[in-house]
Amino acid sequence: MAAGAYDVFYGPIRDNHGVLRVPAGENLSDKTLFQDLDWYVEGVVLP
Repeated sequence: MAAGAYDVFYGPIRDNHGVLRVPAGENLSDKTLFQDLDWYVEGVVLP
């Protein structure tokens, strides 16, 4: 992972409302991951 050869943020990734945020075969960019991510992934339930 440190070498960048493995990326765990590949799609399909849906948000906690079921909206597809990352299509299959694509991944989250570092910019999106660290600056623009303003949603929770599928399975996260807020009280």
